[in-house]
Amino acid sequence: MLTKGKHAIFPIIIYHKESDLLVCSCMEVEYDAILEAVKTHGDDLEAIKDATDAGTVCECCLEDDCDKVDLTLPAAIAKAKAELSA
Repeated sequence: MLTKGKHAIFPIIIYHKESDLLVCSCMEVEYDAILEAVKTHGDDLEAIKDATDAGTVCECCLEDDCDKVDLTLPAAIAKAKAELSA
């Protein structure tokens, strides 16, 4: 707890569900959509892009150093494959 004068300041921590992880900021695609696409299309990047529209505008989410998303599209596909095979 932090204090400012006579008042206590409590930090707010926001927890996101894993399914809410943003994968494509341009098209607002979240991880759950990628997981569903991987169930249908495996790791076929082009088919997943067609099914979800992720990675079809600025393509930043296709790059490892993209700072616009919580999880890049290739990382989301790999994560989904791992979850589905577990």
